[in-house]
Amino acid sequence: MEKRDLFKLTKSENNEDLIEEYILSFKKDNPSIDVQTITDDDIDPIYFSYDKKIRILILGTHVTINSLNARLQYTNVRNNKFWTILESVFNLNGLTSLTKKYEQCFKSVKNENPINYNKLYDIKKMIVHCLKKTKFDIAISDIIGCCRCLSGRDRDIIPGTEKKSRDLDKLINDADLIVFNGRNTETILNDLIKRKRFIFNFSYKEKSIAVISTSGVASIKVEQKIKCWKCMINSKLKELNVAEQI
Repeated sequence: MEKRDLFKLTKSENNEDLIEEYILSFKKDNPSIDVQTITDDDIDPIYFSYDKKIRILILGTHVTINSLNARLQYTNVRNNKFWTILESVFNLNGLTSLTKKYEQCFKSVKNENPINYNKLYDIKKMIVHCLKKTKFDIAISDIIGCCRCLSGRDRDIIPGTEKKSRDLDKLINDADLIVFNGRNTETILNDLIKRKRFIFNFSYKEKSIAVISTSGVASIKVEQKIKCWKCMINSKLKELNVAEQI
């Protein structure tokens, strides 16, 4: 079976044997590339605190291997400006400095066996506390909590291996506004729903928007991304008859 045909079949059928056949076919042609298994068992979403009127959920596609190891979303602050953009959009002074401190701390302990995550948890608590300074209740998660992937790129997720991230239904249902970090995240979720991999017993599209991705892959200046995020979030809040603005 040709790889292209196999990939199409994998998208249309939740067949474990077919998935394994596709992976073996890929590894045969690409022996130097490992198939990654991504699971969010060791990384929690940043949950709502339920202490403010308006709840905003920010969703990525799936956590990266680097962030899984560090146990914090968007840990690679050099290649992904998520925390920098969030700090500017929601006026969270000191957030970027804290995430850089977290990354530096992780680099200092990552070669330990076992890794002493206690040093990191204290900084993560400070990051979560900083997020609570805004007038909005912010939660951060991903749509996919578990999958197999041919690389770290969204387009290389092996269809049929995707599972929802932890508490995704509750987070989406409880949010007043859902912000997809990149149009691709929204597209992937729509595809998962279409293929019946993900099923929700409620509607969410009327309260969601897709903004420019914070990833460095999107070749747009950070200042422009910040402006876009602010404009789109404020516009959607107005549409939802929310008086509060960023």
